[in-house]
Formats: sequence, C-alpha cells, structure tokens
Amino acid sequence: TQSTWDKDGISRGGVAIYVRNEFEIKARPDLKLQVPGVENVWTEISRKSPAKPLIVGCIYRRSTAHVSFIEQLEEKLRYFADNSCEVVIMGDINIDMMVSGCVQQAYQNSIHSNGFFQIIKQPTRVDLKKNSRTLIDHIITNSTSSVCRSGVFLTDLSDHLPIFLVHTKFSAFFKPPESKISFDYTKFNLQSFLSDLKSVESWTYSR
Repeated sequence: TQSTWDKDGISRGGVAIYVRNEFEIKARPDLKLQVPGVENVWTEISRKSPAKPLIVGCIYRRSTAHVSFIEQLEEKLRYFADNSCEVVIMGDINIDMMVSGCVQQAYQNSIHSNGFFQIIKQPTRVDLKKNSRTLIDHIITNSTSSVCRSGVFLTDLSDHLPIFLVHTKFSAFFKPPESKISFDYTKFNLQSFLSDLKSVESWTYSR
C-alpha cells in the first residue's frame, strides 16, 4: 500500500490517500489549497501503462474554514479544465447540499462552471435523535461517463456514512460482493422432518 497524507498539526483530523501497489502514484503538493481550516492532499494515480493519469484529491474542510475556500477551489477546477485533466475530488466538505443557501449556490456555481459535478445525492450524516440528515461528504468529478458506480455505504463505522466511487480506469480491480446460499444438513433428523410433513393440513403446488 502506498499513501500520501496531510495534517495541519492539531490533535484531530488529517486526510490521506491509500493506493494499491498495482498502481503508480505521483504526489502533487503543487495542487494543495492554501486555506486556513482546510486539509487536503493530491496525487496522480495511473496503471502501469502510458494511459493518462487520474488526479485524485482528498479534502477536509472544517465548518469554520476561511471563506476563501470556494474561491481557491474554483481556481483549481479552472486549472484542471484548462489542462484537460481527469479529476476526482472527495472528502468532508461541510457544505450541506440538502439545503439551499448562498454558500451552497456559490459552491455549485464554482463546480458546474468548470465542467464538474457533485455525484453523491444521499445524506451522508444522519442523526435520528435530532431527526437530522445532511449531505456534507462529496465526490466531485469532471469524468462522470467514466464512473461505473457511486453512492453511500450504510454502516455505523463513524458518525459519517462512507462514500465511494468506482472508476473505469480501475474497475478491473473492483470485485462486487458475492452471495452464496448453502444448507447445513449435519443436524438433519429424518424422523422430525417426516413428522413436520404429516402435521401440514393441506398442500398447495403449482406447475
């Protein structure tokens, strides 16, 4: 496993990108957003071939982060668009896309105006006690046609639901879960089975 990471020195937080050894990576510290309250890391990921790499960014934006976040993000997205880069950006952005507001509108404008889309549509943080549902974890990409699958995992690993994306560049390494039905006859009792059959009053069947 290969990784790149970023942490701003406080006791909590931090972002990282872990990459399987089958892929080549190139850290891109030149892409880092210099915004107080925002941790982010960037890398190029490619298969061991001359194919164009995929730029992947992971961002954690605190809710108290500096207001220049959207402006700097838009500059970065414009750079990617101008250079025909294929990009996936993911993370806890702390902008709730389940509601409308000035921040949400500015954020969406900065994404859409540069050919990017936010593809997570389900809530990613649910508080049943407060009856609260927010969509604050996002995946942004300008290559939606290359997305095989994306969505939200329903699990209680943390107070946020994990988000995921399967990209065509790496889909050969994605194995969907397999299900198998089996029967255990080690404790089978023939007499009990015949007794259960006799106790059935009527039978229905179809051909």
